[in-house]
Amino acid sequence: MANLIMKQWVSEIDERTTIVCLNAAGQTRKPDQPFDTLNGPFDAPPAHVHCRALVSPYLIGAVNTLRDKANAELQNRPLSQRDPRKMKMPPKPKPKATAPKRRRKVSNWRRIVSRIRRRRRP
Repeated sequence: MANLIMKQWVSEIDERTTIVCLNAAGQTRKPDQPFDTLNGPFDAPPAHVHCRALVSPYLIGAVNTLRDKANAELQNRPLSQRDPRKMKMPPKPKPKATAPKRRRKVSNWRRIVSRIRRRRRP
């Protein structure tokens, strides 16, 4: 009977669910195998900051509707949010050309005073 138990990634599916959790939702694995997420393999949530997912036991043969709900939510999202690996990042702005900063010259008397003070110390 113990061989029939697996673990399942359960995500809260709504408009706030991240792409990472939507892609991992409904995955079932053996207890010693990690889940495949967009952020890499994880044994259990959290996969990111403010993650609302959890792991629950899963019996082989049970109906898994969570994956269908996650796919439906992914289809409702804009195309740019469905797969972050395909997202085009905006180009980085070029740094503005500025005049080099002028170093403030330390007057000679300050250097002389600091040398004298160093010599006087016992």
